[in-house]
This record gives sequence, structure tokens and C-alpha cells, in this order.
Amino acid sequence: MISQIIELGDAIDWEWDKRGRRVEDFPSICRSHLENADLSGLKASDFLDLLFSNVDVEQDGNLNFGEPSLRIYQTEDFYIQALFWFDSSTAIHAHSFAGAFYAVEGERICTTWSFQEHRWLADPLCIGELTRKKTELLQPGEIRCIEPASDGIHQIFHLGRPSVTLVVRTFRDKRFTPQLAYLPPGIAFFSSEDPVVERRIQYLRGALRADHPSFLDYLQKFIDSFDEPAIEFMLYYFCLNQPSAIGEKGHRIAGDAILRKYGPDALSAAEASAHERIRSNHIINVRARFPERHLRIFLAWLMLVESRDEILSLVSDYFEGDSPLDLVYDWSLEIARRTDVGIEFDEVNSFLFRHLLADAQTPEWRAEAIDEWGAEAIEANWADLLKQADTISRNRFFRPLLRASRYERKREAEAAA
Repeated sequence: MISQIIELGDAIDWEWDKRGRRVEDFPSICRSHLENADLSGLKASDFLDLLFSNVDVEQDGNLNFGEPSLRIYQTEDFYIQALFWFDSSTAIHAHSFAGAFYAVEGERICTTWSFQEHRWLADPLCIGELTRKKTELLQPGEIRCIEPASDGIHQIFHLGRPSVTLVVRTFRDKRFTPQLAYLPPGIAFFSSEDPVVERRIQYLRGALRADHPSFLDYLQKFIDSFDEPAIEFMLYYFCLNQPSAIGEKGHRIAGDAILRKYGPDALSAAEASAHERIRSNHIINVRARFPERHLRIFLAWLMLVESRDEILSLVSDYFEGDSPLDLVYDWSLEIARRTDVGIEFDEVNSFLFRHLLADAQTPEWRAEAIDEWGAEAIEANWADLLKQADTISRNRFFRPLLRASRYERKREAEAAA
């Protein structure tokens, strides 16, 4: 099968040369040849046998990308690589290159996004609005183009263990640099590739986790010495993600720097993005504990999809049997039994969660509560039940499922007024 990939590379190289080697043509050329090549027999073991053989195989320079990555074919303009992933998920990002990929093994959820610029704070840091366009479950054998720059903003949530992808891609093109990453709900930025910056961040991460007293001094020196706004946003997130006395002080230092340099709307964007990143990382860490396919897919949807109705629609599309509402309820309880999601699903909380999930009218679930526990008990504890329902509706882990609840809508209406 490896010889077939080399033939594929030669065929792509020949056609691209015939068409003038325009980067704009490369994704469609790659897709066409991947579709015409019979790669159905390609397996992860084909790449692993090559990796663990005595053959000298060229590796990518970035050893942090892929688990691992393996370069199989290369010309002056493009190369073909195999990427292995186990529990990784990519950031939301655009590419400074073009090409296409073929899913070899393992399912993955692919989400595409668009970004509407509102205000450039600096180059390259912009606040705006990040909007999800499409979320799809890709099976082995499927092919997708890789478009450069903002035309190809996407994120991959790997489900297979491993998930293996064959990628045909150009080298980085200066016309599409810097390669931006994005944070919901609306920040576009370029993360520095300066090794000095990376080493300083490595120390600050470790010092923050260790609650080391040197952290605050070196955090302030780092902010003062680098005029790079993406650094300040990153440090803001690190500090917010580490709830400690030092973390809180560091959070204020980074926040004050953002406010002073870029204004209150930038600070609001930083806070919203930091909280969203903490939530996403929590879900990604939880996913590593669950080998079950249905739970890994459900966790991906919780991270990527903002609408309860769309999650229920996706469940209906991909899973047969019980009603989507019943499946989502059962999966939520199954996850909560095995990890911390911020809700202890005892009898009362399970009852409230189910009715919030269904967006039931309060009189409706009050009547069911009376049937379950009796009118006297409900009357005596009604205020506490309402308060607990409101607390559950604020849960961040299950936020997409509960966002449509009447409690959420009532809070939004009060905030707007």
C-alpha cells in the first residue's frame, strides 16, 4: 500500500504541474486523485510497519504534531503524511497551506466555522464573531479538501483510538500566513513560534501549577517585555484555569494589561474565551476516560454544538432505538456517574435535569413531582426545588442541553431589561 501512496503522489505532482502549480487548484486535484485511488485496503499497520522498520523514514520537524506523524512522499512543493491521534482534538484553526485528507481509520467529528472580524487589536489579534457552520461525523474512507486561510477554518474531534489520517498538503505559503487559531465566542490570534517565548511559558505554567512564589514576578516581567497581545490572552487563560491565590493575582495582572492596552471590549472577549476554553478542555479530558463510541460522540457534540435541538437532531440521525431525549438523558447520567460534571445526580437532581432537558412547563413538572413525592412534601420544599432547578440550569458542562430551558431564557430576558 505504501507504493500506492507514492504512485498517488506522482500522479498529483504530474497533474498539478500540467495546471501551472496554482495553489488554488491543489485541493481539488488532491481530492480527485484520492477519490480515484483505491485506498480502501489502507490500514494503520501499513504505516506502523514502516515506522518500526529499519527503513530511513523522514519525520516532520514538528514532533508535537501527531501521535506520531509520518512523512511518506515529498516534492519541492508538497508532501504526503500519515497522522495518528489518540485522544487529541485540534484547536479551531485555519491553514497556511492547501490540500486534502483521507480518513484511514477511526471516526472523527469535523466542524467548520466562519469568522466575522469586528476590531483588530493588534497584528495579529482580532476580536469578532466565530460562527459554527457545520458539524459532521466522518467515517473511514471519507475525503475532505483543505482550503487555505479563512476559507478553511475547522476543528477535528478525534474519536478513534487511534484515528489515522492521510494528508496531502503543500508547504506553508507566505500569502496565507500567519496561520490563525480561533477561540469561541470570538477571538482570532497567532500563537508565537518563538522558542524563547515557548520556554518562558513552559516555566510559568509549571510555576503556576506549583503555586510557586516566583510566578507573579516573572509573569509581570514577561508581559512588560513582550509587545505581543496573544501572549497576554494566553496568560489570562492560564491564570483563570488555575484557581489559587497566585492564579487569581496573575489573572488580575494579565487582565489589567489587556484592559490598559486594548480596552474593556477586549477584556470581555478574553474572559468569555477563557471560560469557554476551560469548559472545552474539561470535556476533552473527560473524553479520555470513556472508550465507548456513543459517549465519545456525545461529548464531542456537547463541546461543539450550542443548541439542544441540534444535538437531539444529530442523535436521531446517527443512533437508532430509544427517543433522542431518552438517549441524551441516559448518556448524561452515565457520564456523571463516572466523572465530575458539576451535578450530583441523586433522585431529585435526576428528576429536575430530565424536565429541564425536556424544557417542561413548571406546572407540568410540579404535577409530576407531586405524583412522585406527595403534595405535602412538594409544597414544603417548593422554593428549594425551584432554586435547585435554577442551579442545574446554569451547569456549564451540559450547557447546550440546558440553554433552551425557561430558566435560562428568563435570566437572559432579565439581563436584557
